[in-house]
Amino acid sequence: MGLSNKELSANNLQLIWYNTIASVLWSVLAFTPVTWLCYNYLSHQLLYTFIAVSIVPAIIPNSYLHKLEFKSTVIYKKLGVNVINDLAQNGSLINALIKRKYPAYQGVRYNRSSINRLINQTYVNEKFHWCMFMFFIMVMVYALINALWLWAIFVLIANVFYNVYPNLLQHYIRVKLKSFR
Repeated sequence: MGLSNKELSANNLQLIWYNTIASVLWSVLAFTPVTWLCYNYLSHQLLYTFIAVSIVPAIIPNSYLHKLEFKSTVIYKKLGVNVINDLAQNGSLINALIKRKYPAYQGVRYNRSSINRLINQTYVNEKFHWCMFMFFIMVMVYALINALWLWAIFVLIANVFYNVYPNLLQHYIRVKLKSFR
């Protein structure tokens, strides 16, 4: 039995709220060292240059991103990507919270159009994290060149958890979903 329109609206609001909390939390944790470093050390011209360069990955064709994927979920699981999936937006934890309140909720509908839509969304998410990865790398290199060792380490850690793992998560999701096509 499906959800009523009222339940769907409440369900969507709850899902948006939980996902927003997750997004804001991870973004604040990742961007705090980057923002502090940029605000205190980078000139406006250099900051704008970093931003312009970091946008380049947005134009990467999906077919190229597809080539970066491992063909099995085993490697992703060994890297702990499934744990990141628990804590991410639309992840297992958020879906479980929604399902507790709305038992009929399905995070993923296993039909061709829903799966294709979700796969396309993973490419959008991946391109966003590639752009952020590039920006964080440039800020980190700037910190290293200027002997801001501790800040370089903070930015590196933020980059791994905010960009590298989310990109691996997008690959993991695609590999899992392609088996349902």
